[in-house]
Amino acid sequence: MVLPDGMSYRILVLPQIDRIRPELLKKIRDLVAGGVTVIGPKPAMSPSLQGGYPDADAEVQALADEIWGDLDGKQRNKHFFGKGLVTWGLPPAQVLALLNIPRDAEFAGPLDSNFVWIHRRAGDADIYFVANRTDREMDLQARFRVGGKEAELWHPDTGAIEPAGYNIENGLTTVPVHLAERESVFVVFRRATTNSSRVLPRVASTTLATVSGPWDVSFPPNWGAPEKIQLENLESWTANTNEGVKYFSGTATYTRALQAPQTWFHPGSRILLNLGSARDVAEVSVNGKALATLWKPPYQVDVTDALKPGTNQLEVKVTNEWTNRQIGDRSVPPERQVLTRAGGARGGRRGGVGAFGRVPTLADAGLLGPVTVLSISEK
Repeated sequence: MVLPDGMSYRILVLPQIDRIRPELLKKIRDLVAGGVTVIGPKPAMSPSLQGGYPDADAEVQALADEIWGDLDGKQRNKHFFGKGLVTWGLPPAQVLALLNIPRDAEFAGPLDSNFVWIHRRAGDADIYFVANRTDREMDLQARFRVGGKEAELWHPDTGAIEPAGYNIENGLTTVPVHLAERESVFVVFRRATTNSSRVLPRVASTTLATVSGPWDVSFPPNWGAPEKIQLENLESWTANTNEGVKYFSGTATYTRALQAPQTWFHPGSRILLNLGSARDVAEVSVNGKALATLWKPPYQVDVTDALKPGTNQLEVKVTNEWTNRQIGDRSVPPERQVLTRAGGARGGRRGGVGAFGRVPTLADAGLLGPVTVLSISEK
């Protein structure tokens, strides 16, 4: 079966119901006759009165007898029809084994239901999209039903393409895949190769320093927060005793001096600044040079070309969402509210209860850390 967008399928899985329109059942008959495998129960009647009752039911039963034959889903569970196959009562994994189709992809590692993947082909290229929807890192051994092609990793957030290590055996290719929390990547096979394996140099990471306080934090005027505060330790704005900071929504700027000894700098190594955690978007500058806007884990940026031995000026602008300010405005009189509605009226009713009686929860905000400086190099 080939869809208009080019996606193709060998197996059609029907829902576990016994009702189907005659028009749809005729199309299923044509698909099976042409070679498609169907997994699903034998229909018994039409869900609609269209076509007349009981004529539509009789037509469904006749078509089902033609396609499913004498299957009962228990003792008899497979029936060949035309060039295709119909099964009832067999799990999909068993049907795939019956058709000698190995798993399209298998993943060894700390998986759960929040790990997802999908495969499609574009010309001669096999493209697998894999996504980690958890809040933890994943190191996986991924095995794909592809042989004779080298593996690449395509990063959708940056557009970067890099070679991947792989091992090809019995028409299957195993690729080590590291995913940060909430990260996704395309594993792409597009170039033929005669090499059965490729081992990439190991990247070694060393922590050079932890950037502790004090941090100077400045806030924009007229947004309810003080002009500037100093934090000895990084923490969420919501933990601050100053209500202007606690409920602040917008962009605040963290600054501090960073001492970089000459021993940090080595040919062939790169220096990274890792912010730990930030809520929600962080813009990083070193010595006045804007380097990156970070919006997801890992909140990490290469600072090699901006950092110099000696004293450096580090600036991190962090922007959070509007939720906290909205919650804060609900708890104060109108004259103390910060946000305004369209037309200039002060917004929000007083009280701490939100829609449907729920008590709103403040979301962590600001630079949370720990901030570290890392050195990476190939071994």
